Amino acid sequence: MEQILILIILFVYLIVGLIPSVKHAGDRAYIIANKDLNEFQTAATILASKIGGGLLVSYSSLFYLHGTSAFFFFIGATFGYWVYYHLIKTYASNFKNEDVVSLTGLFQEKYGSESYTPRLIGILVTLSMLGWVITNIIAGTQIISSLTEFSELLVLFTLMTIITSYLLIGGFYSVVKTDIIQLIAIIVAFIIVTLAAFHFTSNDSGALFEFQGTEAIGIGKIISFFILGILFPLGSAELTQRSIAARDEKTLRKSLVFTALIYLLAGLLLSLICFKLSSFFQASELNENNFLSVGVAYFFKEQLLLKTIWIIAFISIVVSSADTFIFTSASSFVTDVLKINKSDYVVGIRWSIFLISCFAIMCYYLFNSITDVTVVAIGITLILSAFFIGMRFSGFFTALNNSKYSFLIGLISILSLIFAVAVIPNIGEKPAFALVGFVIFMLLSTMLSIFLKFSSSK
Repeated sequence: MEQILILIILFVYLIVGLIPSVKHAGDRAYIIANKDLNEFQTAATILASKIGGGLLVSYSSLFYLHGTSAFFFFIGATFGYWVYYHLIKTYASNFKNEDVVSLTGLFQEKYGSESYTPRLIGILVTLSMLGWVITNIIAGTQIISSLTEFSELLVLFTLMTIITSYLLIGGFYSVVKTDIIQLIAIIVAFIIVTLAAFHFTSNDSGALFEFQGTEAIGIGKIISFFILGILFPLGSAELTQRSIAARDEKTLRKSLVFTALIYLLAGLLLSLICFKLSSFFQASELNENNFLSVGVAYFFKEQLLLKTIWIIAFISIVVSSADTFIFTSASSFVTDVLKINKSDYVVGIRWSIFLISCFAIMCYYLFNSITDVTVVAIGITLILSAFFIGMRFSGFFTALNNSKYSFLIGLISILSLIFAVAVIPNIGEKPAFALVGFVIFMLLSTMLSIFLKFSSSK
């Protein structure tokens, strides 16, 4: 019965994903949903992309290692969406430009399409999205397999086949339509599972602060997670893509308010689930990699209905985020890196979707630590946020007005992040190091800008 219900859910998502190809034809609909999303559509597709399988596994791992201080990431992100809106609204008039379909498009408006800087940003967007594809596919496959009797290989190929099928046919509109139904399933399931976790576990353990690897909550951890949360939306290419697809600035503002509130609620519910897991299990029974999957599977091993609800929720979580990152990565690679003719965009994106899906399947067998991949993806996203901040406050970061300087600073920043990943052991357990590239970027931009101002004043 459980397996049949799972197949029905997947079939529903496939059909919902294919419908837009019939109702919304044309290249513009495929690439950017005609830039006509309403408030609910915009908020739903943002949230569904943010609450992903990679987030659940990575956050639960960080909760295992750092305790409730990890929740300040969600608090920071709530403020981050407010900051993002006040920065991005300056460029709202550019959104109606037919050539602006991505985060990179905003930089092309500033530096010109032939500049190296937009191409570097396009590469960073593609790489960050690939990182999130990998984390979501790995996390999703492992947890769904652990909750069902399906093998990991079967789960992996089934998920990728369904996602790839409707992306190839419906494009961005398919992502939006599936995100709406998936978000509803995610929120309802989260609430039910949280209540069930408190009902089926004892309250006599206060093990949270003594749990393996969990130190006392410190101000340093709180600040680190809070800063990561604030900066994260600023460099999120998929968020900017949805901002561009919104009907107008008012639509975007309302959707971001709704997004911030629901994202904070999702973080709270996930933290409560992690709290019950840390209180219920002995440290020797779990580790940071299986904390969520093994724990929740044990919770509901005798509760078929609750187990099925959690499986539906997690399938929704994985599909809704993976399709977003696959499509954003493919579209960025074609429009911002390859820069092929506009008439060939759709064909190019479809080929890229297929190749990225194949690459994701291969990466499933190459990467062991989800948290390491997550830190790298966050690090690249934060470098993009640094570019975004620099562009918005170009009056202060005057060095970034020069395309050559901005390209060089961006290149040094990404190389610094790569170096940190290579030399720091177990970097996935130290999320603060994701800030390395961002800090280098801001320092270099500030110092070079001051130097240039001082030189010109002589």
